[in-house]
Amino acid sequence: MEVDESAGLLLDDNVTPRWALFWAHGMAQTHHPKGWTIAHVWAAPKDRDAYTHLANLCLMPECLGSLSDKLGPLCPYLQYHAFQVYGWHPASADPPPEPEGFADIRWTYFDAYASPLGFVKDRVMTLNNQRVVKLRPLMGFIDE
Repeated sequence: MEVDESAGLLLDDNVTPRWALFWAHGMAQTHHPKGWTIAHVWAAPKDRDAYTHLANLCLMPECLGSLSDKLGPLCPYLQYHAFQVYGWHPASADPPPEPEGFADIRWTYFDAYASPLGFVKDRVMTLNNQRVVKLRPLMGFIDE
């Protein structure tokens, strides 16, 4: 992970979004799950507010990953879902229209976790790798 000081952005390899998705749901894992992919719903790679926003992340079978990439055929469905369920879209994008057949899709969600911010803070303060050392001050955490 590199830091682009001029833009104030982390140039990342998608590890941090994976951690955000799992840790917000109380799952301590840091590894990539075999057979699954974590996809960004919106192609907004330099949008600091979208990169780890939970409404912009989904876990899907690896074999479907290319269908959600950039302007893939699943993108309109994932984007509309993020907007409909979470009321969210990147500031750089308009609210998406409902795609044909959207109402026929059955979505599956992680279980809610009672204290996601506490869990994330615990993980960031417990791990001691190069990534979390860089994330701590960005997240407002200090070494204790």
